[in-house]
Amino acid sequence: IDLALVPMPHGNRLKADDIRKALEMRAKAAAAAQASFSASARADDGEGRLVKLTGMRRTIAQRMLASKQQTAQAYMTMSMDASRLVEARALIAGRVETEGGVRPTITDMLLKITASAIRKHPVMNTRWTDEGILWLDRLDMGLALGLDDGLIVPVIPNIDGLSVGAIAAARSDLVTRGKAGQLSPD
Repeated sequence: IDLALVPMPHGNRLKADDIRKALEMRAKAAAAAQASFSASARADDGEGRLVKLTGMRRTIAQRMLASKQQTAQAYMTMSMDASRLVEARALIAGRVETEGGVRPTITDMLLKITASAIRKHPVMNTRWTDEGILWLDRLDMGLALGLDDGLIVPVIPNIDGLSVGAIAAARSDLVTRGKAGQLSPD
């Protein structure tokens, strides 16, 4: 439990009972959030389900945002053996290129894997709003593209429904148009 989120009615002193109460509140908030999610209403624009925020969840989100904005950022990276991914790409590359005219890259494979993982864990496809957490129905994915004058992030819409070949074609088109300065603002 993050002790910064525990109310301390005793000044700057924290007692075991304060932690127990905070854990109980967290459990109640989680239960309420689950109930709210189960009975959540559609968002006004029809793009997903809106889950209303509890007071605790709003406070947690605000503090997490403040932490992100006010502290030095650290990221964890891991090394892994990607030889099976390279082998899988080699197996499908010829067929995908013949059918779609674009040779798939490791990036295309990773985009497909990521989209599949996000679809299996839909909490990753949510957006914070002032009213609550919006669980998005569509899964769109941005791809960072470095240009001479900066970084842009073109988006492949509905990526989870695309094959690796379709992702490769979309990525290739976005990169080509992005480098030529022909991407629309949306």
